[in-house]
Amino acid sequence: MENNAVMCSYNSGVFFGYVGVYGGDAILRLSFHLFAGSSIFLAFFMATDPATTPLTKRGQYIFGLGLGVLTLLIQTFMNFLGGSILALVIMDLTSPWLDKTGLLKPTEEKMEKKPPKAQMFETVKTSACMRCGACMVVCCHNLSPILIKEAFDKGKTETLKRLQANLCDGCGKCSFVCPARIDPRGAMLRAKASLRTVKN
Repeated sequence: MENNAVMCSYNSGVFFGYVGVYGGDAILRLSFHLFAGSSIFLAFFMATDPATTPLTKRGQYIFGLGLGVLTLLIQTFMNFLGGSILALVIMDLTSPWLDKTGLLKPTEEKMEKKPPKAQMFETVKTSACMRCGACMVVCCHNLSPILIKEAFDKGKTETLKRLQANLCDGCGKCSFVCPARIDPRGAMLRAKASLRTVKN
């Protein structure tokens, strides 16, 4: 699944970086950097890879913007037309930090968040997490369902406490919006039950 936040920020990064570096025919030079083969491959395939894309929207914007600026600087000052690949390697190193950037603060107060319109499917296929962050956006308590699921699967009790998994009321919106058809709701309820056991 392509990540629009990453792609938009990547293109913006190339554009703004370009404006600060170049003079001359703006359209021609900008088009070259945006549509060079390695840049197209990066923007549509590698930059949106679920394994490295940050979970939060803010993290995705920073990731994409960083890719764009680094790509332009590397290609301009190092004369290396594969600068987008090197930029990706550099930004991949920031993903663990960007995953924590823009996390919503959990709250005991329940907020009404409207999920998207339901669609009917004849068959449902489960896949690995796409790191889209959709479950985090719709949570009525601003929890991070996928992070809680990952912590629960690894038995990290302290992380579950820090992420306040005990606030989950099982509304199921996280599972409803998950494009990978994972069941974050089930994992969160099991995590909540495990924390209750620890207290007792």
